Amino acid sequence: MSIFFLSNYPASRLLRNNLVENVSSTAFSHLPNLLSLDLSFNKIRQLPDDVFSQNKDLDDLSIGNNPIRTLPLDIFRSLNNISR
Repeated sequence: MSIFFLSNYPASRLLRNNLVENVSSTAFSHLPNLLSLDLSFNKIRQLPDDVFSQNKDLDDLSIGNNPIRTLPLDIFRSLNNISR
């Protein structure tokens, strides 16, 4: 399963345990008010370095239990409010 576009409505997304494998660089760009995102327990191997560039208010991100080996150095650059 891939994530390409999600609606701009809720401030929270629970995508936990959904067999997500691919996340495009624009997957969350239409969600500028996103506060919480749970991508844990999926099959994500990599995340683009700009995947969260439009989510400046994101403060709760869960990406655990994915086969991610490395993350781009600047992936969290725009997340000034991240707390966990």
